Amino acid sequence: MTDIPRTTKTGLTLFALAALLTFGFITLLQFVPMPWFFGALIAMHCGIALFIVSKRLFKNCTYIVARYYRFEYLMLVPYLLIMAYAFASKAGIVALFETEKSIITIVYTIFCFIMTAWNFQRMRKDVRNQQDEVLALREALGTA
Repeated sequence: MTDIPRTTKTGLTLFALAALLTFGFITLLQFVPMPWFFGALIAMHCGIALFIVSKRLFKNCTYIVARYYRFEYLMLVPYLLIMAYAFASKAGIVALFETEKSIITIVYTIFCFIMTAWNFQRMRKDVRNQQDEVLALREALGTA
């Protein structure tokens, strides 16, 4: 039988760590030179893998958490646009505005961290409520 409170705490911790790794290293990708780029890329993908692991932990406990993950995934989309612009500017397709790109990237990352903190607080409250429901159901069924 799954240890629900420990699984909940682990899932929440992994979710927060995943967000920090993903957003932190996707930002770093915009600023590091090529040899370090691949390390940052791997670290960013480790963050995405942690999102997947934490989501599976919550699904094993029958929690409904998909909306919190969708929110985080949607916040990653503008980074794809920033990276596309960076590649297009290096290819000479568009003019390079490095300072502006850097400012936009930093400001958007700060926004993402603030929104992630807000999303995490909502998720934590929701998951704790669902945890209480699952524990109560298990106790009522005599499987606690």
